[in-house]
Amino acid sequence: MQIKKTTNEKTYVYDEKFFSGKKSLTINGKQLQLVGKKNFVDSETGEEYSVSGSFIKGITLNTKSEEIVLVKNKWYEWIVIILPIISIGVGLFCGAIGCMLSVLFSLLCAAINATICRSEKIRSAIVKVIIGIVTSAISTSAWFGIYWLIVQAILK
Repeated sequence: MQIKKTTNEKTYVYDEKFFSGKKSLTINGKQLQLVGKKNFVDSETGEEYSVSGSFIKGITLNTKSEEIVLVKNKWYEWIVIILPIISIGVGLFCGAIGCMLSVLFSLLCAAINATICRSEKIRSAIVKVIIGIVTSAISTSAWFGIYWLIVQAILK
């Protein structure tokens, strides 16, 4: 997921790969060197940047002199991200298979919803919430449908 923010005549681009965890930070088109798990250094100026937060919680860059908020969740984004997690509660009553499926599908859906919330292509909050509700419903229906088929196959 790539997050871009322009502030104080500087353009910050933070990129974190969802599955591999690979991180990169670019300031005004210049790639910074990763020196720790979430620390970057500008090789020319020696200025250090520390990344706090996460893809789901929001991301902030910290230097010795300033704090740059790249992305901060709005109230509706929290709802859209957490909505699929409610499905896990239903899965708990379905035994091990249902619980496993609900966790897998719910976490995948939460990641998809977080990506939608961070998308620059969709600007309307209402559209983001509607898409989040629809993806949550599809995710819940998918895992429950698979669970139902497995249960029916076991009982036959």
